[in-house]
Amino acid sequence: WLWTAMSISLCCFITSGVSFLWQNTVASLWGFGDAWSFGFFLLSTALGGFAGVSIGPRIFDIRLGGFSSSSGKVVCLYWCKQMTFIAALCGTMCTLLLGEKACRLVEVNAPQVIYWHLVVLVTCVFVIFALLNSVTGTLYGINIEAVGDD
Repeated sequence: WLWTAMSISLCCFITSGVSFLWQNTVASLWGFGDAWSFGFFLLSTALGGFAGVSIGPRIFDIRLGGFSSSSGKVVCLYWCKQMTFIAALCGTMCTLLLGEKACRLVEVNAPQVIYWHLVVLVTCVFVIFALLNSVTGTLYGINIEAVGDD
């Protein structure tokens, strides 16, 4: 129960952190206005979250057979671990990309618009939101079942 609760908290923390930092980061590093920054934010987070919420139950309930049995929980938690690892790789890629952008910003002292950087960032954030939102429902279900009715 404790580990699934902690995993749920970390998923919420990651999605909140990205949401909080997005507007300022895209505006500062790429020089886009608020409307474009918000558009990229919606593209990556809202569509990624929607993809995760709609695809996650299909993966865990239909393809993997759900988590009503002990073996089902093991399989679902294994897939949660794999999806979280992929999200962590995407997060690492974003960190390296933004670190490189920050070094260039300090070096040149002006935002440089390199569009493939932005495409990689938006794609990675989309994948992170899709994977974390697909995992969260399964973690909630396993967490609720871990506590008895009394």
